[in-house]
Amino acid sequence: MSRKDINTLIKLFRKLGENICDKGTFEERQSKHLIMKWKYKGNTFVHTFPSASKTSSINHQYSQMRKNL
Repeated sequence: MSRKDINTLIKLFRKLGENICDKGTFEERQSKHLIMKWKYKGNTFVHTFPSASKTSSINHQYSQMRKNL
């Protein structure tokens, strides 16, 4: 997966989370990995994006998001 693809996915995911989350519940943390977390209608959603050095297919990230949602 190219870094451009993952950055596009992160931007879209961030926009989705900020728009649909319960007020004040969107969190984004950067450590070894980028972690986005929010609540929607009381249910918590968490997704971890790989670090820049780790390779992962865009299809795998997309399927993990769908599974978590």
